[in-house]
Amino acid sequence: MASGSSRPQILCVSFNQDNSMFSVGTKDGFKIFDARTGRLCNDNKLGGLNVVELWFATNLIAMVGTGEQDKTFIYDLNSTRILEEIDTVHNPKGLCAFAPNSEWCYLAIPASTSKGSALVYKASEPELICQIDAHESPLAAMAFSSNGMYLATASEKGTMIRVYIVAQATKKWKVTFPSRNQTNKLLGSIIPGSKAISDALDPANHHVIHNIAPAETKSCLAVHSVEYSQNSSKFPAVRTVVYVVTHDGYFREYTISTTKSNESSWVLEREFSLLDTGYTQKQNEHHHVD
Repeated sequence: MASGSSRPQILCVSFNQDNSMFSVGTKDGFKIFDARTGRLCNDNKLGGLNVVELWFATNLIAMVGTGEQDKTFIYDLNSTRILEEIDTVHNPKGLCAFAPNSEWCYLAIPASTSKGSALVYKASEPELICQIDAHESPLAAMAFSSNGMYLATASEKGTMIRVYIVAQATKKWKVTFPSRNQTNKLLGSIIPGSKAISDALDPANHHVIHNIAPAETKSCLAVHSVEYSQNSSKFPAVRTVVYVVTHDGYFREYTISTTKSNESSWVLEREFSLLDTGYTQKQNEHHHVD
């Protein structure tokens, strides 16, 4: 195993709303990458961070530090200054979700340390929009839909994802999982569009997700795209492109193909290291799932 001084530890991973960019936080600060090209866009030494949330490809980010301050910060990359500070409950896991709306961006943070409630702010003010009481046990993960209309949550109890309409603070639907680990993986970055959410969270696809994001490595998963074929006799009925960022320091892109009879296969399209200067790529590594 490499020494701690040779490879900084990844503390958090987050994709932006359209999954085109992602951030990784370390004890030294954060890095922002272009998911499509692997290009390092920003390398900032601000100290340890539990979470760094991006607002699309803009200069606006939300950060929760690893220190004792119970605050969430809105930070401007261009001016390198803190725009807003929001007082929070104690948030050692750095839970935070960031999403756009047509006129502003939403920010969700935990409202309680004893139950699964979230506060949703208009981040540009900041102005409290609503409180969503989602679970009886504390929150483990949160994510907005790409249009900011929905907030998905999972609790520490861990076998259910609940999705809420933000404007009404009302529950839209829920998805139940047999494994606690699966909820947090699938909620790492919510899938764009409500139909894509339903398809990718279908029980038939759970074993495929488990294979590309094994339980022994903490990871953040984002579904980049879901395509449907009208001619399923020659092509897969559903073709899904998935991004996975692992806390041991790698970005991987997979293509998952699923037939109408739920036969699945996946291909590792590319891979590169987030913490080393070198770039390595693997392609066309095929796997079939029974």
